[in-house]
Amino acid sequence: MSVGRLWLACLLVATGSAACRGAPPVLPPVPASSGLVMVKPEEAPSVRTGQALIDRVVAVVNGDVIMMSELQEAVILYQRETKGPTLGEGEVEELQRKVLARMVDHRLQVQEARREKVEVTEDDVRAVVDDFVRRNGGDRAQIEAQLRLQGLTWEGLRRELRDQLLAQRIRGRRVSRRANVTEAEVDAFASLSGDHNPLHCDAAYGRAAGFRDRVAHGVLLGALVSRLIGTELPGRWSLLLGLRLDFVAPTYPGDTLTVQGRVDSVHLEQRTVTIRLSITCAGETRLRGSAMVRMSR
Repeated sequence: MSVGRLWLACLLVATGSAACRGAPPVLPPVPASSGLVMVKPEEAPSVRTGQALIDRVVAVVNGDVIMMSELQEAVILYQRETKGPTLGEGEVEELQRKVLARMVDHRLQVQEARREKVEVTEDDVRAVVDDFVRRNGGDRAQIEAQLRLQGLTWEGLRRELRDQLLAQRIRGRRVSRRANVTEAEVDAFASLSGDHNPLHCDAAYGRAAGFRDRVAHGVLLGALVSRLIGTELPGRWSLLLGLRLDFVAPTYPGDTLTVQGRVDSVHLEQRTVTIRLSITCAGETRLRGSAMVRMSR
């Protein structure tokens, strides 16, 4: 997945006396991790006489523009969802900074979902919208009226909920693959690693130690995890940064395993994902753990 660059763009102005007048709202600063600032705020063109500011670009995420009006809508929706108290002027500016950072991360996740061809159907969106209506009293007409009073549109709300669903699906992506552990693989791993412990190499020794057979090396299961991460989830261009594995039960030659990974969180500004891992055999957990993976592109 590619990392997004956040650019601050210039003011958007238009002529006409019918547009909103007065001092424009304070422009939230760009988050510290955003990257290159293409146009500094003090270098943005000024509004000429006879012109009025109607909106402004606050961020561009890989060519995807975030307008001030969108930020203001997002702040209102955030306050509605969290049912927070009325804020003072300084608190509003702090909330704008927080929401803008969330919007940037959210846009990056939506872009990644589209690149991965993650689909959201109209039925999916309808279900999310219906749930939103239920959580806000159940009267859609009243909610629409309240949104209009706050300067929001129903279509804008619907678009935001759809994008949230896309982002959730990229975070919840899951891959599952089956793998057979063979006698030859256990022998080859012993030769490759130099670990010739008789518990791994001698079936009679394994049974004498209380196991039903010789035990496959735990790190052999780790290699199955590495294969899943490097070839499928996330796949090509991924680099394993950290791995935590808990070996819950022994695995034996001849076992058929199910290796599963699920995207737990996405941090696109850092180009990393956290993956929840598990390996099972006939429903019995053999391994559980997690991985931190960095995308090199």
